[in-house]
Amino acid sequence: MAYSDYGAYVWCNGENITKKTCDLSNDYSGGHALLDFGDYTLEFYKTYEPTIKFKNTNKKSVVIKCFDIYNWVDKKRDLSVSGYHFDSLETINCFRIRHGEDYYLVICGSSVGNGFDEHKVSKYFLKNTYYQDGEYYFKTKYEAFPSAVVDYLIRKDDVAFERRLNWEYHIKPFLKNLLRFRFDIFYFKEIIRNCYNIHLLK
Repeated sequence: MAYSDYGAYVWCNGENITKKTCDLSNDYSGGHALLDFGDYTLEFYKTYEPTIKFKNTNKKSVVIKCFDIYNWVDKKRDLSVSGYHFDSLETINCFRIRHGEDYYLVICGSSVGNGFDEHKVSKYFLKNTYYQDGEYYFKTKYEAFPSAVVDYLIRKDDVAFERRLNWEYHIKPFLKNLLRFRFDIFYFKEIIRNCYNIHLLK
């Protein structure tokens, strides 16, 4: 289960390895996703840049700046990382990592990933991510950009969440009071206001 409101998904050579790599911690590192490469791990936490954490704690951690340039490369460790942000309402990052002969994809961000499998945006990544010849792709209908799809699904999740809260804390108590002949005008006004807010989210 994801801790805080963030999570991650991880693929290696097309295989989903989320359960083996997500929401782990040890003596020297911890995060929403951890890739273990022998004497060091690659740590992904919230929406920050990934960090190299060494098992030898005397060595200083290295923050990988991979958003401003196309590719971050460490020839000594045979490691390269590139990353970008999805242009969406919630911050979600995508990282493509090559280590030796292995190709990884890490999706890390708010309300997505391990522990958020029921969210529409999580279902999209699980269903529509595919791998071919060292590259990862996201399937979309009608030639839409993945960012547009992700943003749309996040909005749908937000609307569903607002409706659930509206039902739980406004409509349900209102109906209970109505059945008990304790009609309270306060609930009615709250229902109208929240229905209007949900309409604005669409």
